[in-house]
Amino acid sequence: MAEHVWAARVWLQGDGVGVEDAISAVAAHTGTRPLLLLDVGDNVGGGGPGDSTVLLAEAVRRRVGGLVTVLLDRQTVDSLAGVAIGERVQVLVGGRTVEQDGEPVPLDAVVVGRADGLYEEPKMAHGGLRHFDAGAMVALRTDDDITVVLTSKLVQPITPHQLSAVGLVPASFRAIVAKGVNGPRAGYADVCGGLVVADTPGVTRLSVEGFTYLHRRRPMFPYEPGTAYLPAGLRNQKEMP
Repeated sequence: MAEHVWAARVWLQGDGVGVEDAISAVAAHTGTRPLLLLDVGDNVGGGGPGDSTVLLAEAVRRRVGGLVTVLLDRQTVDSLAGVAIGERVQVLVGGRTVEQDGEPVPLDAVVVGRADGLYEEPKMAHGGLRHFDAGAMVALRTDDDITVVLTSKLVQPITPHQLSAVGLVPASFRAIVAKGVNGPRAGYADVCGGLVVADTPGVTRLSVEGFTYLHRRRPMFPYEPGTAYLPAGLRNQKEMP
């Protein structure tokens, strides 16, 4: 078994793309159904804080429209209390977690939706979850057609009802950013027609080489690619007198 795992060591590292390539895929997408863009580095189910802005910042910088993302940002949601749908606002969104990658992104946008954050997934969902509470929610849209949904509570992105709860139509987007790895794949299967796995920086990133380690054995694959492996049985035989 160890030999089989070792032989597959390169394949097991995954095949995520970088931030720029992920947004390029969105820009090039012409399908009738949205792409599901997995923000792996900010996987809420794996411990991500849910407020990384690296993908949003790249989309804003390149003015790639048709994308929607959800960010945890209670501070900005509270600041928009009382702002009516249709009003234009200038706000900073996301990037509140010090340990996470990405800075708050400035948005000049129009408020396009509001909700109390209570919604339900009637079908079978990841982990058996059915009832959700994202707290107060606000949806914003820029003139470049980039939509940002802000929540007050952290919830896993495993159902398109998170978007429809705030008045959005999930199938109308070019790409839906989901801060997860496995749950969103099944949850958005009926809506999305393609998948992009983004190896974004963050506490749950895909490429383990991106982390800083204080204590680990050396050499070790994949950090030292030339590391050799000898199965335990052969190693024990080699050590025998």
